[in-house]
Amino acid sequence: MNLVHTKKTGEPISLVETRLAEEPEERSPAKAKLAYGMHEAAALISVSYHTLFRLIKKGEIKSVRKTRTHLIPRKELERFIEDSAI
Repeated sequence: MNLVHTKKTGEPISLVETRLAEEPEERSPAKAKLAYGMHEAAALISVSYHTLFRLIKKGEIKSVRKTRTHLIPRKELERFIEDSAI
């Protein structure tokens, strides 16, 4: 798993947490994204759209599908990355 160290404490944080932290700062906590679309989620975990789709079909990543689109919860992306660590 790729880890990045914080500037302040030097503690390791995951790459997904780093990318999620890079979201625009003008977004208030109430407006922070709870779930991501397929393209956004794929970019966050550095896989292709098709790979993400296969992971969802295999049950390795859980998604919410109330409409025609899949939404992947932020916590699910973090869980997947942590579980994928060597």
